[in-house]
Amino acid sequence: MMMNKKGLIGDMFDLFYLVAGTIVILVVASLALSTSINSNNQKSLFEVADFKRVDSAVNNLKVLISEGENIDVGNVDNLIKSSKRYEGRTITSCFDYIDEFGCNNDPIKVATISCIWEENECKWSSQPKPNLINCEIYKTESECNVEGLRGLCIWGGDVCLKILQ
Repeated sequence: MMMNKKGLIGDMFDLFYLVAGTIVILVVASLALSTSINSNNQKSLFEVADFKRVDSAVNNLKVLISEGENIDVGNVDNLIKSSKRYEGRTITSCFDYIDEFGCNNDPIKVATISCIWEENECKWSSQPKPNLINCEIYKTESECNVEGLRGLCIWGGDVCLKILQ
């Protein structure tokens, strides 16, 4: 069977539309799937991070209980939910701070009243934080510029200075 030029050109356009349509459909499907996969990856990473935080908080509480601390059973859920990451560690209670700066400032706000640094460890304090702050312990400008309930420290060249409120 002989085809004329008009029929041949028509068949070529049909082939072109078929190939172009297939490419468009594949690109759209690929974009839709990759967006969905990226979204699910982000959600999975968030869930894993949250699981690690909860697991660390539970382990922190286990350590406290094994060391003889009295933990209110009704407050365990609140302690776990309020735990947060600070400098690569999960902070659940005052005992989880490993340095004086973190303990005294309590940036996570785990203490109902305050945390206090005593005998090279952070402990719960039944007393409110004092109004004065010991600025001499801060050795860098980023640590020194602290304002809070206990006063104000400012960096004065190479030393941390205290301003009373």
